[in-house]
Amino acid sequence: MRDREIDKNSLDLLYITGCSIRGLAPDWNRLVCIDWEQLWERAGKQKMRAIIGVWLEGLSEAEKQCVPEQIRQNFQEHRINNFRRRVLFDLERNALFQWMEEQNIWYLPLKGIVIQDLYPAFEMREMSDNDILFNPEKRKEVRDYFVNRGYSFSLEHNVEAFYKEPVFNFEMHRSLFGTNTIPEFEQFFEDLPKRMIRVDESRSEYRMSEEDFYIYFLTHVFKHYNSAGCGLRFLVDGYLIYQAKSASFDMSYLQNAMKKTKLVEFEMAIRGAWTRFCQDPSLFRIDDLSDAEYMILKNTVNEPVYGSSASFARNFFFRETGTDLNKKDLGKYVMKRLFPSWSYMKASYPIVAKVPALLAAMYLVRPLHRLFSRGKEAVREIETIRHLEER
Repeated sequence: MRDREIDKNSLDLLYITGCSIRGLAPDWNRLVCIDWEQLWERAGKQKMRAIIGVWLEGLSEAEKQCVPEQIRQNFQEHRINNFRRRVLFDLERNALFQWMEEQNIWYLPLKGIVIQDLYPAFEMREMSDNDILFNPEKRKEVRDYFVNRGYSFSLEHNVEAFYKEPVFNFEMHRSLFGTNTIPEFEQFFEDLPKRMIRVDESRSEYRMSEEDFYIYFLTHVFKHYNSAGCGLRFLVDGYLIYQAKSASFDMSYLQNAMKKTKLVEFEMAIRGAWTRFCQDPSLFRIDDLSDAEYMILKNTVNEPVYGSSASFARNFFFRETGTDLNKKDLGKYVMKRLFPSWSYMKASYPIVAKVPALLAAMYLVRPLHRLFSRGKEAVREIETIRHLEER
């Protein structure tokens, strides 16, 4: 059963990812049996082509001959393009930080901005955007800064998002979490401004403690994993974070934090999963995984990096009804999406929690808002359910 859910192509991706992260040479017998076209496709969905491209560059000439020339060239072009992309991101982000220093606006880099430096090579981690927590009292000044530099702007629950061609994408966080967030996550980080550590007394840049950064990473993964799902790269990130920072962790603080955020079991399972295939990829065996580790690995290796509409639909329906979703539930699913539970509405629209009488009005506004602002997404959701296999 496990071999059918995590097939040979997925095992090859796990093996090469582990080898690349650890800087290990491949086993010749495995190298010659890899379906490289499948690996190219799967690595693309996981945003991990640069990881493999860096590893291929370090192979011997004899080993490189096992890889079809066009595929090898594709990986190398992707690696080089990601190098250029990161240079552009870094330059644009440094310009922003310099301006924020001049304006005395505090800021705290999040997620990939920090994690990318833990990878063995500069161009190894692919990034879609720059996530930065900043002083929300300065949102107008920050918005004006980006607009004056030619960025388009969109407002989300807790994020001011800015985009400019060819690749620039900044998500400026007014707070760590948006709506419909697990209360324990918000409660743990509600006093973060008091816990932030100033990088230098002469600067406006802050960072989290090593323990808080790890907990925040786990909350971020948990959110994705239990919503639309998430891909294997999240596990690679976790492995590198833990390898780089765990020696300095205050374990008493960390264990207490995981209890408060109810992440103890999730952290144990996901850490076990990433350790299994990253630490020594040649020894990795599916049968050695615990049930919890196996579920994490199965669900991440088979998902695109940011999950899928099918996983979102299944997870949402299960949370709302406690039952699995299949095609016959299309009508019930649509009604649940348009008119979700009280707990969902309260978390998504904080004003409803304060003024419950507004619930009926919000139920009327929600479908119209979704139709006009995210109509294409709604159509994709419905099409996804229509194509679900009957269980």
